[in-house]
Amino acid sequence: MKYTILSILVGSLLLAGCGGSDNNSNSSPKGNGGEGTPSTPKETVNWNDQETVNGLVGSAVSVLMPMGFTDGLITGTDDAFDNDNVQCKSGTITKTANKITFNDCKGLFGDDVTVSGTVNKTATGNKYTYQYDKLIIDDGEKSTINGIVTAEGDDFNSTVTINNFKVSSIEIDEKKQKRTVEYLLNNYKFESKDMGNDAFSIKMSGESSSTGSEVGDYGIKFNTEQPFLFKNEDSNAYNGLLKVSSMSNPQNYATVSANADETNVIYQSFSNNKLFINKTITWEELLDY
Repeated sequence: MKYTILSILVGSLLLAGCGGSDNNSNSSPKGNGGEGTPSTPKETVNWNDQETVNGLVGSAVSVLMPMGFTDGLITGTDDAFDNDNVQCKSGTITKTANKITFNDCKGLFGDDVTVSGTVNKTATGNKYTYQYDKLIIDDGEKSTINGIVTAEGDDFNSTVTINNFKVSSIEIDEKKQKRTVEYLLNNYKFESKDMGNDAFSIKMSGESSSTGSEVGDYGIKFNTEQPFLFKNEDSNAYNGLLKVSSMSNPQNYATVSANADETNVIYQSFSNNKLFINKTITWEELLDY
């Protein structure tokens, strides 16, 4: 089994670095923990560049959607703990009930991906805590992950919180040069509530920032100004409003509003309060950002 945790972590969590984004019966609730209030980097990204804005919005959407960042992160970790047949092509993986240690483990997360570091999981009642300690993922571009995720609730009503979740990544830019990029997810809260008859709602808020990326440094806040409503887990949202804004200049922001047809969203962005993007796109197009 190739676990989704890799693509979720090194795809969705590498929040908009280059523009663009991607059940287990014993798993904990769908889905966040760490402490501190890191400073916001001085913003150098261009809110007048459509690809850059698309990437910033796409990163926020990736931590909003069902089966997105939080769900993939938690269920992928649970799979690694619960699967007794976990094997590496080379290197080792050592498991106990509460801890997994990877030592140059290759092949588990992808044929050419090597993983080292530890993941700890603890449970108190219906509260689960996952600690990622110097988890190094190397797929040609090395990323080091540190942070704590806390999930509480059940499969119907759950809350996930993340604070000070850090990824340090060695990336290759378009000029084929290596650069060190720092990513941070902070003050993140994800709430899923059962509405009956398979329907549910999602609320989310948080902050993410990056320094050293090819598109520039940034800090963004995102929140659902209206909860996103779903008829079932196989449908797109038919109502809801997401706002993504610059932490250093709130006049730079974007909104995504779900349409009742469950197919389209209204996507707008503003640079210094001036409308820059205004279009209707499909959920599929949005999820490709």
